[in-house]
Amino acid sequence: MWYSKQKQYALKIEKDEDEYYVACVMELSGCHTQAKMLSMLIERIKETIILYLEVITMS
Repeated sequence: MWYSKQKQYALKIEKDEDEYYVACVMELSGCHTQAKMLSMLIERIKETIILYLEVITMS
């Protein structure tokens, strides 16, 4: 679960066949990222959510 100031998002985190962690935001179609370390994955998914929300508000 990740929380922004306005909303919380459910995350699905799995490890792929290459041992990378993959995170998908369940409510945001196409919003996902990957990383070798779990700590880096959390930072990346936060950035990904912010950028995703910026893009959809611009369109």
